[in-house]
Amino acid sequence: MPRRLIGVLWLAILALAPPTDAAAQTSGVTIAVFRFGNAGVYGGTRDTAEARRLRIGTMLASELEMQPGIRSIHPRQTWAAMGPDSISREKWRRGRRIDAGTAARVAGELGAQYAVTGSFVDHFGRLRVNAQLVDVRRGAIVRAFTNDDPSLQRRDDLPEIVRLQAERIAKAVTTSDE
Repeated sequence: MPRRLIGVLWLAILALAPPTDAAAQTSGVTIAVFRFGNAGVYGGTRDTAEARRLRIGTMLASELEMQPGIRSIHPRQTWAAMGPDSISREKWRRGRRIDAGTAARVAGELGAQYAVTGSFVDHFGRLRVNAQLVDVRRGAIVRAFTNDDPSLQRRDDLPEIVRLQAERIAKAVTTSDE
């Protein structure tokens, strides 16, 4: 076969092929995920609480990436975009979550349509994770998510709690954009 014909056939195959996951996600919704605040730890160590507070946002960003039509911005990127002297960074260091206004501003600068902030409470092994979905255009919390299922509140349930919250967040942003 002539080379030109082979080239044309390859172009035709590529044009008819379904989009890859990466191509599909770039046209979807972008969510900036922030580090979660520590609203209280009772019956645990400070080091464990600090690790958990850093891990929740990272886990959520990873779970959101697995949802169809969602692209997430990692907490490391949102943290860096806030700037080293940010008042919000200092509030977060004291255990508070990032406020909706700051989340909307930073997420908007990063090209996201939504932001997710949140906090957690660990009360002697019972874990409550609260996430707030912020609409970047409005700069306001549009929906809150929590693990209200009594069977999913142990520390060991954290991966499942985060997975379910990611699914709920993805459903909320994809249905609101239709």
